[in-house]
Amino acid sequence: LQQWLKKTIATHGGVLAEPWLDRVVDFSALYEVRDGEVDLVGMTRIENDADGRFRGIRVAPKWSKLLEKEVAEFLFSKEQCMQWYQEKIPRAIARLLPGYSGPVGVDAMVYRRSDGTLALRHVVELNVRMTMGRVALELQRKLAPSGWGRFRIMRKKSTPGKEAIVLNEPRHAEEFLAVWENGR
Repeated sequence: LQQWLKKTIATHGGVLAEPWLDRVVDFSALYEVRDGEVDLVGMTRIENDADGRFRGIRVAPKWSKLLEKEVAEFLFSKEQCMQWYQEKIPRAIARLLPGYSGPVGVDAMVYRRSDGTLALRHVVELNVRMTMGRVALELQRKLAPSGWGRFRIMRKKSTPGKEAIVLNEPRHAEEFLAVWENGR
C-alpha cells in the first residue's frame, strides 16, 4: 500500500481517503442528458472485488432481479430508492451539468452498518462519460434483448466460458479481454 500511495501521490498530487464500508452490493444508475433533460436509461449491478476494483457488470430485464431479497426489500420498501434515481438525482444532474449532453453514470452502494442494518450510499461516484455499465446495457440491447447478461474484464490468461463472446481481439490485447456472456 505504501508503494502505491507514494506513486499515486507523485503522479496525481494526492489521494482521497474515506471510511472503509462493509459493502453488500454496488450498482449504477445510467442516464442520458439531452437539451437539459436527464433520462434514466437503466440500472446495473456492479461486480467489484474485495478491494473495490471493478470486475464486471450484470444486467437483467428488471434490475431488482439482480439483487438479493434482503437488499431488494431494503432498497424498494424502506429506502424508496427509485424516487432518488428517477427524480432527485436527475434534477441534481441537470443543475450540476448545465449545457452538457451525453451519458452520465451514478455509482452507488448498499453497505452494512456495524449494527447489522443496511444503509444506502446514494452516490459513490458521478461519471460524466460512457461507463462500463452503459456499455453493458447497450450490449444487452444488441445481444440479449430482454435477457440477462454479464459484461466483464478478464485477464488475458483467463479462459472465458464456451458461450462467452470476446469483444476485443485476444491476439492484440496486452493484458485484458472484454467479455460478454448471455444468461445469469
